[in-house]
Amino acid sequence: MKIISNNNLNFGWDLRTHLHITEHALDDNDTLSRKEKRMIARFSQMPDLIEKEIEDVNAAHFYDPLHEDPSYGTKNDDVNNAMSKFLYHTEEAMNKLKLDADTDKKREEFIREVGYAVHYLQDASTPPHTEAGNYAQKLFRLPMHINFECGLGVGTSWKLDKLKANHTPEELPFSTLKMLFHNTALFTVQEENKVKYKNLGRWPEIQQRCYDRGVNASKAYLDYILQYLPQEPKQIDYMA
Repeated sequence: MKIISNNNLNFGWDLRTHLHITEHALDDNDTLSRKEKRMIARFSQMPDLIEKEIEDVNAAHFYDPLHEDPSYGTKNDDVNNAMSKFLYHTEEAMNKLKLDADTDKKREEFIREVGYAVHYLQDASTPPHTEAGNYAQKLFRLPMHINFECGLGVGTSWKLDKLKANHTPEELPFSTLKMLFHNTALFTVQEENKVKYKNLGRWPEIQQRCYDRGVNASKAYLDYILQYLPQEPKQIDYMA
């Protein structure tokens, strides 16, 4: 999806794809209310729309796991990339629980930051976000990037019902969240997941593999991070 805002060009999974991946990952979760699940799914869309999340020509939505400099943008360091955003918002989520604020406010702010974090993890599950290349190369490949994710008839967003129906669950072991993110990106850059116009006929199987990885990685992350969210007090029926 392409968004022009304040001179920032935004690349990304189609917004519906982030929403569906997050909702799918939360299907079996019993930590959140139905309303809170929808909130996280909505928040997972927002980094493609918020100015501070699409700064530096959107470099922070990309991550190259195979090279020393995993950023492609204007900063020659390892900070301006999707992993750093993922870890930052995860830390912010944990910090929200320490606030001297009412429980409802802490829960909502925690949920918001978790939604933002899972967005970047899902970015690492789509090939256009993990391939090597500087800004000029990314811009050159933008039409294919958009077509793969939301192009009419061929994009992931047109196949969400089928992708969900054919989803293969997989438990992803990890010792740190950084490892979960990096391993997701390593999976995505495998040769069999390369996106090219000449392999257009293979896009459906690539999209299925990447959708599966996005859901499974999101579920692993959400199951882990939501354990820190205090449970809401149960309502007592005094008339029982």
